[in-house]
Formats: sequence, C-alpha cells, structure tokens
Amino acid sequence: MYKLDKNSDNIWRNILTLLCTMWIAGIIGQLTVKVVLSSQDIILNVIDSSANYRKLLLASQAIMASSIFLLGPLFYWYLVEKKPILHFLSGEQRYGRFIILTIGLLLTAMVVNTFFVYWNLQLKFPAWLAGFEHWSQAKEEELKRLTDLLTVFPSWKDLGIAIAVIGIIPAVGEEFVFRGILQHVLTRGTRNIHVAILMSACIFSALHLQIYGFLPRFLLGALFGYLYAWTQNLVYPIIAHFLNNSFTLVLLFIQQHTSHQFLEEQQLVPLPLLFTCTILGTVLAIHIYKKTSYLHNSLTS
Repeated sequence: MYKLDKNSDNIWRNILTLLCTMWIAGIIGQLTVKVVLSSQDIILNVIDSSANYRKLLLASQAIMASSIFLLGPLFYWYLVEKKPILHFLSGEQRYGRFIILTIGLLLTAMVVNTFFVYWNLQLKFPAWLAGFEHWSQAKEEELKRLTDLLTVFPSWKDLGIAIAVIGIIPAVGEEFVFRGILQHVLTRGTRNIHVAILMSACIFSALHLQIYGFLPRFLLGALFGYLYAWTQNLVYPIIAHFLNNSFTLVLLFIQQHTSHQFLEEQQLVPLPLLFTCTILGTVLAIHIYKKTSYLHNSLTS
C-alpha cells in the first residue's frame, strides 16, 4: 500500500538521486560494452545490416538496459529508500487468476490503442514548430531503421534472443523504474495516486523520444500504472509490458516467414472489434479494481 510521506518536499531530490544512480550505471554499462565487445571489429554507432552487427547491437542493448534500468535503480532503492525488493510484491498474490485478467486487459488495450497509434501518426504541427517537426520526423526515421534492424528474425533462436532483450529486460527494468520507484516517489510527493500515475506515464513515454508514438505509449504507461496501483504487485504490470513487446515481435516473426500481414500502422482495426475491445477492456479493468482494495486504501489512508 502507498503511504503518504510528510516529507513530500523531498520529491525532486529523490528523483534527481534516482537519475544520478541511473546515469552512473549507464557509464558502467558503456564501459562494460567496450570491454565485452572490444574484440569485435564493428562500430556500433554506424547502422549495418549484417547479422553479426545485429547480434552485437542486441548484446550492447541488453547490457545498457540492464545497467540503467536495473543496476542503477537497485542502488537507489537500497541506499535511499532502504526497503526490501519484496516491497514491490507485497500486494495481490492470487497470481493465477489475476495474471489471466491482466493478459485479457492487455490484449483488449492493444487493440484499442491501435486507434491512438493511427491518430498519433497523423499528427501535424503548426508552421512555427516546423523545426521541431522536422527533428521529430528525423528521429522517428532513425529509430525506425534501428527497430527494423533489431526485428529481423531468420530463426526461432533469433526470435528468442529478441524477446529476451526487447521483451523481458525492458519489461522488468522499465516497470521497476517508472511504476515501482518513480510512481512511488511521485505518489508520496503529490499525495495523489492519479497525478503520480499520469506523471510517471508521461515521463515514461517522453523518454522514448518518439513524438509520433507518444500518446499510445503514454496510455499504456498509465494502464501499467493503474495495474500496479490496483494490485500493489509489480508482477502484473511487468507481465503486461512483456506481452505488449513480445506479442508484437511474434507477429513480426510470423509476418516475415509467411504471407500474412498483421502490422499496418496506417490502418484502423474494424470499428466493431474496436468497440467490443473497448467495452471488454473496461469491464476487465473495473473487475480488477473491485477485486483489489489497494487503490481505495491508498486514497483513504
């Protein structure tokens, strides 16, 4: 359960401390990458289409993500918050039932989110923001090239490696940081769980540096935040995050090895399906909320 702290003025100091530990961990990660990959004659800042380069890039990403989102935050949690890691698992523990509910909620949310993906891609900026729009488009294209490179799966083994690096590590690390720690600190500082969830989701989406994917990622971040607030168990948002990333990878794998075309960001899903998933997702969310009392207790304690 979230407990409101009288020292809410420490919120920015705690966030700054968290960022510093993540920054230091990032430096450690960079040094580790240089040591581990020092024998390879490939420069990782120049995009190459070779399979060897892709493997090295995945290894580099795994090391950096583990350092920034796991090593640094763990230092912060133990040295500043001084609480056990089991704090994040103290809530809802009826895993079988609530994992199924989480999966159902995530799948319906992914369908509904396709509408916001489509809308965000059509975003146009006013003339006075032309410079920002050009920067955003260039960044989007750069990240797209990198994503396309990392999501080429010649075999099941390549898919498994990608799921580990793009699915598991970000799910655990990002939920640990944004929902587990940051949402905890913001709740304590703002004394409002809803504000904390939305702020954390906004930061989560903004740090991905994709303006044309900001809204759908923000909404997913808010969903993960409410899952954690409702259940007080980080397992559920981690599972939801993992499924969101990995489901997309599996669809890409099937698409690459068959004639099926699943992923078309420029197209909307059929409206009857969108409407059905909206209703079903709302029902699942209400059910999870009603069957867990942690959010209600956090607001009334």
